[in-house]
Amino acid sequence: MNMSCLREVLDGQPARGVEPSQGGPQACDTLSDLLELVHIHGEAVLSCAPEPPFSLAFPATAPSMHTVARGMLTIRVEGLKDPIQLGPGEVLLLPHGAAHVVASGEAGAAIDVAEALRLRFDAERYSLGSGTSTAWFWGSFSFDSLISRRLLDALPIVITLRGLDERPLEWFQLCWEIMVDESKKRLPGASLMVSRLLDIVFVKAVRRWTEQDPAAPRWLTATLDPRIANALSAFRAAPARPWQVADLAEVAGMSRSSFATQFKSLVGQSPGAYLTAWRLDKAAERLRNTASSIKLITEEVGYDSEAAFSRAFRSRYGSAPSRWRKQD
Repeated sequence: MNMSCLREVLDGQPARGVEPSQGGPQACDTLSDLLELVHIHGEAVLSCAPEPPFSLAFPATAPSMHTVARGMLTIRVEGLKDPIQLGPGEVLLLPHGAAHVVASGEAGAAIDVAEALRLRFDAERYSLGSGTSTAWFWGSFSFDSLISRRLLDALPIVITLRGLDERPLEWFQLCWEIMVDESKKRLPGASLMVSRLLDIVFVKAVRRWTEQDPAAPRWLTATLDPRIANALSAFRAAPARPWQVADLAEVAGMSRSSFATQFKSLVGQSPGAYLTAWRLDKAAERLRNTASSIKLITEEVGYDSEAAFSRAFRSRYGSAPSRWRKQD
């Protein structure tokens, strides 16, 4: 991918790093809709190239990901029985920040990554080590809202991204090199740039996982049924509309009973329960991140009165909308 292509992604085409569906406009890209409330804040990025053998221990802290540029890595993740082999252009995503050990060769006891950085950090290159046989990029991040973390609770301990068909090494390496460079220079907007690039890689990893892993959680698996996807997209395009299950079934091209059964099977909730939860989660995000009035947000998410909205919001979040807005 050349720089102009990458800039198109950063400028929002395609939205949040997800290419438009071959079957329709971006409005029908339900996976993008589902990930709309997930926002990543980049914490740290680093280029790693210690000379093998090495064994680095990463403690259980923030969510993180590793992308190999050269060589092979063996990664042992706490809670998983078997080690994971990672090669060039492949990505390991740890959405819950599980403790893990990254190794190459027959190294001895693992060294804590903080200690390794103290001894071998090259501030000029913003790198850990300067070897020539193995190199990878590491980044840590956080999800900047309670809603993001709730949506991502269903993700597994680890997601491995392999077998891409769009020149993965070139694409990923360019992204990571820009992130490392931005972090090193600390220019205005660097933090935003790193966060947006990490966001792109994160969305790509989650999307590929939903396509390949039969264990994908129900709220993501729903995107694979185009009928349910159409209904979800229609609802998100007009959440203030007084949707009934029959309306959504009509959009899906299904009978009301078949739609309700299929929806609950895929999503794990009845259509009504899902619509209520989505509206309140969207409202919570708007309250926390915008200056819009509670009255306007009430209307945007489809409630007829502030009193009804406040009751529903308090039931879900244990706090009145005005109080929620003031919380850190």
